[in-house]
Amino acid sequence: MSTAVISEASCQLAAREGSPEKRVPRFAPAVAVLIVLAAAVRFIGIGHQSYWYDEAHTVWILHFSIGQMLPQIRSTETTPPFYFLLAWFWAHLFGYGEAGLRSLSALVGVLTVPVAYAAGTKLFSRRAGLIVAALTACNPMLVWYSQEARSYALLVLLTTVALLAFAHLRTRPTRGWMVTWVIAAALALATHYYAALAIAPEAIWLLAHYRPRRMVRYGVEALVVWSAPLAVLAFRQMNSGVYGWLAKVPILQRAEGVPTSFAIGPGAPGGSYLLLASAIVVAVSAWLIVRRTDSRERRIIRFVAGLAASGFILVVILLLLGFDEVDSRNMLALCVPVALVIAGGLGARRAGSVGAIGAVALCTVGVVAVVGVAVDARFQRPAWRAVAHALGSQPDRAAIFAVDGCQLLPLSLNVSGLHFAPVDGAVVKEIDVIAVANQVWYTTCIQQKRSGPILRQLGSFRATGGPVRINQFSVLRLRSSVPVRVTQQTFTAAGLRGDLMVARRGSSDPAAGYSAP
Repeated sequence: MSTAVISEASCQLAAREGSPEKRVPRFAPAVAVLIVLAAAVRFIGIGHQSYWYDEAHTVWILHFSIGQMLPQIRSTETTPPFYFLLAWFWAHLFGYGEAGLRSLSALVGVLTVPVAYAAGTKLFSRRAGLIVAALTACNPMLVWYSQEARSYALLVLLTTVALLAFAHLRTRPTRGWMVTWVIAAALALATHYYAALAIAPEAIWLLAHYRPRRMVRYGVEALVVWSAPLAVLAFRQMNSGVYGWLAKVPILQRAEGVPTSFAIGPGAPGGSYLLLASAIVVAVSAWLIVRRTDSRERRIIRFVAGLAASGFILVVILLLLGFDEVDSRNMLALCVPVALVIAGGLGARRAGSVGAIGAVALCTVGVVAVVGVAVDARFQRPAWRAVAHALGSQPDRAAIFAVDGCQLLPLSLNVSGLHFAPVDGAVVKEIDVIAVANQVWYTTCIQQKRSGPILRQLGSFRATGGPVRINQFSVLRLRSSVPVRVTQQTFTAAGLRGDLMVARRGSSDPAAGYSAP
């Protein structure tokens, strides 16, 4: 689909030099096809994967009233509140299930495609705009986070809208586009703090070039005033203890993961081959920039590349100041600018069929990665629904669930009556120990000791069989002939770290008994 769209549209552009008014209708169907493609890869199977921990935390927060939710965001989250406010209303309309809640991210992910097209068209040409729209529609990283109940897809949309407004302001500052830029930038910063990677370079450029214009100066100053309370909120969240877990992963490992994630997402079958193919296309784009672009095209490419590079430089500055949140997700505000640089080469006026083939190849890599993840559970989010199904329902007998370094909040969304255990524990006859069997970053688990020390330390409990493998997890079921009181210290003595939950009759509200770490 994307092959036909990009090839035909590119040939049309190279073949004729009609007026802009005549070209718009010819490209509207191509953009419409890309929007449909973007919707297909984002909405099909959107509820197939279970919520993982961060998404479960979103669901937990959204169960509060708005007045209760805002203090919870301040003490348990690492992002500003705008996404949660939108998601609160969305959940009340479409429910808290995976498909219903994630559809908000999927919708804004689809809307990003035409905005990226408009930005690419304004900066370069309709051909480059079409290519960047195709890259946005098919990018595995953007698709992944368009199927997640978190703020990242909204971050990309808002920073892309700001980029579109900035592209217009660059050539002719008008009141309408200035207001659009300020609103989009303000909402982006209220969605994710790392929106600043894209917004700050734009603000600095506007001040440097249009400072004498009161309209521009007042707009940037208004954004600075808006950012002040967000900065205060960020410092409060940092002091609440929810920051810092990323520092446990080596910085070089995280930095190396950024370009890989931008190319093929968090992971995909045959990832090494897909990454190689992406690298070849990027190299072709660089060659086209050097050999096939005219002076105007090279000037604009340098300009957009400078914006993206400034964002990465800002990350280094934050690191030097002690703010270590380097992660591919937090870099997503720079994904579309990077795609624009690539599209600038592939969509150059003299790129010809080489540019069209490169764009098609890069889109094909993206679609193959997306489909590969959809059919291979190894690269999907933790299968908590499958674990809940294997555990079964036990309304007449309390059960304790312990996990080696994992966080059980997602499981509580799938097991009725599952609550975090009280300090004094609970009297049970069954314990199900869930351990990670296939280590992936988003299981938030750490592989630890196995059944030997567990059985030695848990007294009368005996295994009913060997560990059962369930996708990324293994479950060891233990039973006792007599009721036994089990506390967190029981598992600590067995060498286990993690959450302790008890299944009991009562409310299945995931907010019950939960206090975020």
